[in-house]
Amino acid sequence: ATDTFEDTIACFSSDQLEMQIQILVRWSLDPDKLKDLYSKYPRLNYKQAAIESIMAETIRLVTKNFTALQTIEFRDIVRDQIETVVRQEINSEPSLAGALTNFEFDLRNIGYPAKYTAAIEDKLVAEQQKIQADFERERILILANATAQEVVIKASGEAEAKVIEAN
Repeated sequence: ATDTFEDTIACFSSDQLEMQIQILVRWSLDPDKLKDLYSKYPRLNYKQAAIESIMAETIRLVTKNFTALQTIEFRDIVRDQIETVVRQEINSEPSLAGALTNFEFDLRNIGYPAKYTAAIEDKLVAEQQKIQADFERERILILANATAQEVVIKASGEAEAKVIEAN
């Protein structure tokens, strides 16, 4: 059977922004290792006793190597690093002794404080407004240049007409 562990883990980025990392881990138990696993965890609480602490500690250690912006920009890299380190820690945990097989890790979400998210959204809106203003400025300059060229061409035509008429 497949067993799961799902949790939201509070951690910090290297620039000390608190994040909420939502994860889901799935695995199967190796039938050959069940007796050892159950003897080490008679209350069958290996999820709470081992997996939960490994997940929390590992995620906190990995996320402190990234700034908050890097966790957004390089989400795949953050996910891959967390998965790699979690796998290593689970596999090296003596009390689990290789009992977990078909291990799958899913980084569901990285939650940021509401103020931080609002600041990012405000920044994106400001950048879009700047792009729109640049576009409008360029459009106005093109129209002004076209109007100026039109006046020059008309004046040049009128001047040529007067020269021809005078000749």
